[in-house]
Amino acid sequence: MPHASGPEDAGGPEDGSGPEDGGGPWTPPHDWASVASAGSGKHQPGKYQQVASQLSRMIDRRRPGEQLPPEQQLARLFRVSHMTIRRAMEVLSQGGRIRAERGRGTFVADSRVTAQMSGQSFTQAMRAQGRVPSSRVMTAERATPSTSEADALALGPDDRVLRIRRLRLGDDVPMCVETTTLPAERFDGLLDQDLTGSLYALLQQGFATTVHPRSSLVRAHSLDESQAALLDQPSGAAAIRSQVIGVDDDGVPIESTVTICRGDLYQLLFTLTDHKET
Repeated sequence: MPHASGPEDAGGPEDGSGPEDGGGPWTPPHDWASVASAGSGKHQPGKYQQVASQLSRMIDRRRPGEQLPPEQQLARLFRVSHMTIRRAMEVLSQGGRIRAERGRGTFVADSRVTAQMSGQSFTQAMRAQGRVPSSRVMTAERATPSTSEADALALGPDDRVLRIRRLRLGDDVPMCVETTTLPAERFDGLLDQDLTGSLYALLQQGFATTVHPRSSLVRAHSLDESQAALLDQPSGAAAIRSQVIGVDDDGVPIESTVTICRGDLYQLLFTLTDHKET
């Protein structure tokens, strides 16, 4: 999401166009017509979240520093009231997606997702930035654990695991490829559930198990061809690889999740403890 383009390069508010090498006119996606047709010009509960989501997708195609059209033009584009647009803009501003400058207008902010490495989930990180999280299940299987998976979960030679590989998206933009491994015997039946939402919620609701992140190992990574295709990036592009080990209330390891995140869209925040000595 980082690029160098200042607000002076943006198109004027009257035509809604971006810079010459930008994403073209500011127009909502084609599927917006079905949303806008339900009560044009009237604020309805939930409508502003839908506008915020569509605006967020449009922003993903823009460069930091590019100017957004004024509220009046956005209201016409989306066929909603100024109040709906204003509330949608507040959501995006609180999420750090846009920034307002007094007397100048509203501009696209550096739109990297900041994930807190203190137990914040992907879903929480997306929602904190005004994005709509979603998942696509690539594979979900019962399998023999690899050596690293067996070590992470303290499994024996005859144990099996549930391995769930998902593509995680924010506003339908590919963000991460995530592989979660769980002990199969403990979570028997999990693969029959809807795995597109929060796995932690499924474990809590279906198995009365709360997962507590115990450790996180982060390192630089280059995307292989398979990962690059899923994340809409060139092969070899820079990425962030993290492995989180989660434990239950008794400290027993029950989760190992390896996540490959796009380097251009993601950054990690570590909160440090203040020590008296260095």
